[in-house]
Amino acid sequence: MRRSFVFIQLLIVVLAALLSACGAENAVPVSHLQGPPSILLHGHRAVEVIINYDSFEPSVTHIKAGQTVEWKLEGWPDACNVTFASFHSATVLSGTYFHTFNRKGTYHYSCTTEARMHGIVVVS
Repeated sequence: MRRSFVFIQLLIVVLAALLSACGAENAVPVSHLQGPPSILLHGHRAVEVIINYDSFEPSVTHIKAGQTVEWKLEGWPDACNVTFASFHSATVLSGTYFHTFNRKGTYHYSCTTEARMHGIVVVS
């Protein structure tokens, strides 16, 4: 009986946290994944950003809410990541990282292993 009560309390706390995060005005996006490249995510073609040498190409990406950005690591000899204020990819030597942006806004990102690498996603 005590375990059920504790479980219910924990469930309420988790649900409350999830609901409050969903209502945040500046909440950053919601789904991201790492893995093999994919042409379509959520029914839309992913917008591609290449991580090439010491830059993100293009450095500014314009998308609509609900679209996905795909970062592809190409031609970069060191480990790199895609880091936003409140989420980030793993630091890897190769591969692809996807992130779907569900809220309008301007999102600045960088690679924490290379101080010169910065990019922006503008969601309309």
